[in-house]
Amino acid sequence: MPLRVAATLLCVFALACTQPTASPPAQPPAAPPAAQSASQAEWDRVLQAAKQEGKINVIGLVGDETQQALTQGFERQYGISVEYQPDPGPGIPPRVSNERGAGQYLWDVYVHGTTTALQAMLPMGAFDPLEPALIRDDIKDLKNWRGGQLEFLDEGRRVLVMTPFQRGTLYINPTMVQPDEIKSYKDLLDPKWRGKLVMNDPRRAGPGQATFTFFYQHPELGPDFIRALGRQEITILRDFVQETDAVAQGRSSILIGTADAIAEARMKQGISAEDLEIVTRVLKRIYG
Repeated sequence: MPLRVAATLLCVFALACTQPTASPPAQPPAAPPAAQSASQAEWDRVLQAAKQEGKINVIGLVGDETQQALTQGFERQYGISVEYQPDPGPGIPPRVSNERGAGQYLWDVYVHGTTTALQAMLPMGAFDPLEPALIRDDIKDLKNWRGGQLEFLDEGRRVLVMTPFQRGTLYINPTMVQPDEIKSYKDLLDPKWRGKLVMNDPRRAGPGQATFTFFYQHPELGPDFIRALGRQEITILRDFVQETDAVAQGRSSILIGTADAIAEARMKQGISAEDLEIVTRVLKRIYG
């Protein structure tokens, strides 16, 4: 699908994701009829072209719920199929690089983490600017966006933030750890947990790195906390399923910073709630 079509449809979806749930503001004065006619005519043309092509190719986050949220409503509203390829993240840059080296430009839209985008996708020139593709007046109107602005992370305005959230996810095996034993991230420094922690590798893009970025930036944690945590003889893995199973099967007691969608999927596949429990909700009340 041409970039202009794909980016425009993406921003329509992004706007829906980022608008507040509170009562909508008063409607602004209507645009002059000529302007309305021009933008509407262009939008109709783009939408028709997209429907004729019939599909949009998206590479994005893993997890059934995420995939459904990024595809089903869009398909119902526009009648355009979304070909969705889930990827944990680290595999995207080499995949796209190899495809483009072979002259294949297969993906219209990237919906994933910012680390992969900033460290790998932007340097290889994988993205184009989004704003030139905007057509609809409600998409261009900044008051409809969170904070009254398009939240780009790069000078070229190619990486748009849609759903910012903090990382710091912990899972425990409740037969080995009582939930009330973890009331603070600093409880992970207790000597009794030495050699009993497992984490997603924070040295590469992914939930482990996002979690340790959260640790680093938090004023109550920071570098000293990370250094102390590093002395806890943590097992470092790069496979989300292996990380989850290590805790569920009792080889480790606490899991730091895995992919939530994978852990939840493993629960559905056979790991019971008695084998794995999330304690992030407790910590979010403390750290926000």
